[in-house]
Amino acid sequence: MSESEYSSHSLSPEQFLTMSANVLHKTFFDNTRLVAKRVFNELDKGKRLKLISLTMEDKSELNIDVSLDTTEYIGQLNFSLMRKHLKALLAQIAKLLEEGKRPSVRNNQQNGSQLFNIPGAVVEQGQLNVLMMAWSSKVKGTLEIELMFFEPTQFIEKESAAE
Repeated sequence: MSESEYSSHSLSPEQFLTMSANVLHKTFFDNTRLVAKRVFNELDKGKRLKLISLTMEDKSELNIDVSLDTTEYIGQLNFSLMRKHLKALLAQIAKLLEEGKRPSVRNNQQNGSQLFNIPGAVVEQGQLNVLMMAWSSKVKGTLEIELMFFEPTQFIEKESAAE
């Protein structure tokens, strides 16, 4: 993936992953449970939320928004399960960055978003669900972190085929 330009500055995929992981960790794990749960409840209603506004080196503002797509989640998602999925996703991101690997990215031509091929998989009561992260910049000066669940059988088949 080429570096993505925002205003007059750019972020590499690794910089974006690091920034996103830090913002998500701060929002869902460093905040009080009450504040983090309020954020989850709003996201679960389909709202897009502004998490933070950053002042970049060139003095421009960069808003970081987040959204959540649960359409392919199997079961009843609650705050505690969401945190488990985020913890799994953030652990995979940290592992990739620590190993110095370049993230695999899929481009969505229809909506302009880019999906990081980093699955945050959790099995709860025998059911696998997979959380992944994409980003888009549909509004100038705003990056949107798109958290989304993917139909889990596509990940089971890959694991079975690899054995």
